Amino acid sequence: LPSASSAADGSFTLEGLPDGVLAVTAAHEKYSQARVTGVQVREGATATVRLELGRGGGIRGTVTKGGAAVAGAQVFVSKNNPAAGENKQAATDAEGRFELNGLSPGEYRLFVTSNVPRRAFNAQQLVTVVEGEIAQADISQAVGMRLFGRVTSGGAPVAGGRIEAGQPERGWGGGNAQ
Repeated sequence: LPSASSAADGSFTLEGLPDGVLAVTAAHEKYSQARVTGVQVREGATATVRLELGRGGGIRGTVTKGGAAVAGAQVFVSKNNPAAGENKQAATDAEGRFELNGLSPGEYRLFVTSNVPRRAFNAQQLVTVVEGEIAQADISQAVGMRLFGRVTSGGAPVAGGRIEAGQPERGWGGGNAQ
C-alpha cells in the first residue's frame, strides 16, 4: 500500500488506496507509534484521520561479555504483540551502551547479536516499557567455554566450513566459530 511522510505542519496525503477498511499507522524515531483502525475509504470520497504520536518510553542499557564492553553489537526490539508491528534497532557504542526511544508502552522482546571475533554474542530478554520512562536492560554473558574440533570429509580436512553452536532451549541458533 502507498506510504507518505508528514509535512512540517504534520499533514499528509495517501493516494492510490484501495476501497475498503484500512488501518493507518504513523511512526517516527523520536515518538511512539500511532495507529487508527477502521478507516473507511471509498472511491470519490475523502477520508480524514488524526494520528497522535505519543512521547512513549525507551530502553537503555549496556552489552558486555566477560565484563568487557561489546562495541558494535546490534540491538533490536520488537513489541511482544506481533500485530502491533513496532520494531526499532540500534548499535552499541564503544562502551557497549545503547538507547532506543519513542517506544509505545508495552512488553518488548530485546535481541542482541554480534559476530565480532571473541565477542560473538546472542541474547534476548523481555523488557516492559512505560510511557515517559526509560527501562534499563543490561545484557551480559560470560566469556564461555571453548570447543575445539576438526571438519573432515572422508577423513580429509575441509577448509572454509562454517561452524556454529546453538542452544535451542534459550532461543538462539548460536555464534560463529572464530
